[in-house]
Amino acid sequence: MIKKITLVISILSLFICCSTEDFEVPSGIREALPEGTILPLENLRRPVAGKFPQEIITFNIADQFVEGYVISNDAAGNFFKELFIQDQPSDPTTGIQVLIDERALHQRFPFGSKVRIRLEGLSISEQRGVVKLGVLSDNEIVAIPFTAIDNTIFRTPEMAEIIPKKIAINEITNELESVLVSFSNMQFDRKVIQPNRKTFAGEKEDRFDSFRPLFNCDNQSYLTLCTSTFSNFSQLSLPIGSGIISGVLTKDFDGFNYVLKINEPTDIQFTNTNRCDPNFYDCQITTNRENKTLLFFEDFNDITNPSQLENRDWFNINTTGDEIKWGDRKVPNIDNRVLDISARNSGLRPLEAWLVTPKISLTTIEEIAFSTRLRTDNNNGKALNIWITNDWNGNPSTTAWQLLDLEIPTNNSNYVTLIQRIQGNCIAGDIRIGFQYLGYDPVVTSIYEIDEVQFYKLNSSSSP
Repeated sequence: MIKKITLVISILSLFICCSTEDFEVPSGIREALPEGTILPLENLRRPVAGKFPQEIITFNIADQFVEGYVISNDAAGNFFKELFIQDQPSDPTTGIQVLIDERALHQRFPFGSKVRIRLEGLSISEQRGVVKLGVLSDNEIVAIPFTAIDNTIFRTPEMAEIIPKKIAINEITNELESVLVSFSNMQFDRKVIQPNRKTFAGEKEDRFDSFRPLFNCDNQSYLTLCTSTFSNFSQLSLPIGSGIISGVLTKDFDGFNYVLKINEPTDIQFTNTNRCDPNFYDCQITTNRENKTLLFFEDFNDITNPSQLENRDWFNINTTGDEIKWGDRKVPNIDNRVLDISARNSGLRPLEAWLVTPKISLTTIEEIAFSTRLRTDNNNGKALNIWITNDWNGNPSTTAWQLLDLEIPTNNSNYVTLIQRIQGNCIAGDIRIGFQYLGYDPVVTSIYEIDEVQFYKLNSSSSP
């Protein structure tokens, strides 16, 4: 009989929650919290984070708990049946994701509330790059059942002001996964702002989650904003300016890429109307030139040591004080060699390495074209830019560059051919192309391969 009465009360409470005109939403705070041993959140995370093969810990001891502060808010629909909690309201050191089979968790566990979680019967593991706490089912961490919530997760009386941890992209570490962080001097990449400004997650190609590249003005690094297509702000246009963005640092569905998830659009304060877009090479092409004469070609097939490039007027330079540079590699199963680079497992934040082509003179040539074949693998963020200069001084950091507006793949791809037409009346003298790799381990460590770099003179139809 008691269970039936409880059920009736629960149903009535549900209707009360739907109308706040005459009734207050229940606070969910327990008058008497269960007592026992409080384990530090770090002690739960450390034994399973980054373990391969996967480590799963199941808690079987009674009266063991963990506490944390809620940093996710599902009111806007960008989080679903999950709580992210961290160990401190400010300057946190670690966090985890708690899977819960209930919608509208913000009503029961609002942002900033401190919760106490009974661990007995729960399991924790890192799955798809995120440390998850829930129930073990078929070697997978799944949501805590709705019927078990009342006896598992308890809201304490404490409500804290949550202050996002201010970090730079090159300060991201695996320990900060599932922590509320903020980044300053950020903007959305120009390609999602111009010429047609995209929405947060309302484009026809968006499925479940959308991914929008964020660009840091201080060090030219990238991070990805992840937004659910089910969020109530999915149709809003992205802000144009630059400024501060705060969100939960987590991983995408595959667990390979770091992404940032905001609770609501006000977490983005891009109040600065000035942007920091690079100086792009921009030259109006008015001629139609179809005939071409090859000026330079390099396919790297006889490069078996990167030092051989120096004798061919190439420059291979690491500007961050490390030995990692563009290296030669034989492509498996085919008779082909390429140059490639990656920051993966380098421990470098950043790894900046430049590969600069031999010079091509435009003194007596009206127009040329540059092309290369490019492939990217294990792509977890944009790490490559391709620049042009007629001011090469031997130092990439002090050379005046213009960025080429090329469609560099941002996801794993087979070889694509990139082509750029260059006119002598826009950039005269001796020009060089620079491949700049800027990676941050473990955030952006994408592999890039380049092959078949060539320049050719473009002739009018009547020219020889």
